[in-house]
Order: sequence, then structure tokens, then C-alpha cells
Amino acid sequence: MKIGCLSIVARIVPERAWARCCLGLASLTGWLSPKVIASHISDIRLLLGEYTTGKDPEDIVRERRAEEFMAHLHILASRRNKGWQPKVLVIGLENLTKALDLGHGAILWVNNFTHFSLVTKKALSDAGFDVTHLSRAGHGFSPTPFARRFLNPIWCEVENRYLSERVIICDDDTNIAACMQALDASLRQNGIVSITVGPWAKTLFEIPFLAGRLRLPYGPSNIALKTKAQLLPVFTLRKSSGEFEVHIESRLQLSGHTTQQECIESQLVSFA
Repeated sequence: MKIGCLSIVARIVPERAWARCCLGLASLTGWLSPKVIASHISDIRLLLGEYTTGKDPEDIVRERRAEEFMAHLHILASRRNKGWQPKVLVIGLENLTKALDLGHGAILWVNNFTHFSLVTKKALSDAGFDVTHLSRAGHGFSPTPFARRFLNPIWCEVENRYLSERVIICDDDTNIAACMQALDASLRQNGIVSITVGPWAKTLFEIPFLAGRLRLPYGPSNIALKTKAQLLPVFTLRKSSGEFEVHIESRLQLSGHTTQQECIESQLVSFA
């Protein structure tokens, strides 16, 4: 039902009105699922503690859901004849080119912000970069079996226009090994690999973050250490004007410690 409504909006509603439509849909769905909203608000309050953002947790949750609907809308709008053509500014592109100049490839560690998925891939492709992306099997609109079969292929088809390769990782050890070999091969050819930041790995490192804890995987740092690739954090934001910014930060240092684990954990602390 949600995807059907957004499909109609993508086709008949002017882009300047999308934000209002998504905010209205967020308010409606929040009213229909009060327990879920209450849980999210509680999580944000616990995470922020004494920190302030200038917004109430209730507003953060509603606006976050609205942006999620907006991201879905961008995928659906991209399937129109003329596609969806956002205004995107890439900041820190020199950090990527410097990393590639070293000849060992670059790992873009893309933060799981709302608009990271499509906008980041499109921006890099438009800038002339070929990217190999490590993806989860449930990537797309939803991880449900129905979505995986009928809806998520729509999402991936749009994103694949801007990728040179999508490497799909599962929890199977054989599959994981094959995925690591594919990423390793790309980096050894001085390629670009993108990996989404998230707590999906088997082994995670917990770091103090605001009033809570941030859980980060060892994997990307481990790959960087093994291949000598540069690990670059990436943040993608939608501004209130509707334009986007993709921030490619400078490389995370990976040296100066006795053991491999100390090197990696120092890098993860720096990232946080």
C-alpha cells in the first residue's frame, strides 16, 4: 500500500511538493503504529541523554520517517522516462583521488544515513567513478520475503545503473569468502569499493557515542589493512532546499600500534 501511494506521488505530484506529502504520510503511519513510534522516541532519548539537537525526539522520529519515504520516492521516480535528476554536490572528492593516487584502491565506508543508498552511488557515477558495492541480500524497500521477491529488485535495478558491480553477501561462510575475494580483487586493481556502515557483522566493536554505544564491524578496517587500501568515511545529506551533499572525508589512519587489533580499534574510535 505504501509503495503504491508513493508510486502515484512520483508520477503526478510536482517534486517541490514531495517533502510535504512524505511528512503527511509519516504522520499518518505514525498514528497507525503508536507503539513503534514510542519505541523509537525512547531510543533517541536514551541515546541523546543530556545532549541537545534543537528538536524534540518526536519531531526527529517523524522527520526521519518522512525522509525514508522520500528515499523510496526517489527510487520510484527514477523509473520514469526522464528519471530523477537531483542536484548533488560532492565535497571532498580530492580525498578519493588522493587515495587512488597511492595505487592500492579506496574503500568508501558509507554511513547509513537516510539518503545514502541511491544518491551516493549516482553522485560517484556522475563524477566518473566505477564502484563495486558490497550489498546485503535484503537490501531495498523491505527485508520481508514478499519485498525481496517483488519489490527489492526494483530498487536494485535503479541503483545498478550507477555501479560497476554489486557483490551480495549472506551469512554463509562460503559466500562470505567469495565476497571478500571479489572486494580484494577490485582493490588490488586500484578500484573503489563501497561498504555501508552497520552492525550486521558477527564481530563488533563497541564505542561510547553520545550517551549510548556505537557498534562497528572490524571488516572494512581489516580489508584496508590487508590490501593497503585507504578507508574513507562518507556522509550523504539532504538539505532543506532539497539539494544533496555527499561528503567524502579524509582517510582514517591505520598505523602506530603494536597489534592488528589495536590498529583497527584505533581506526574505529577515530571514525566514531
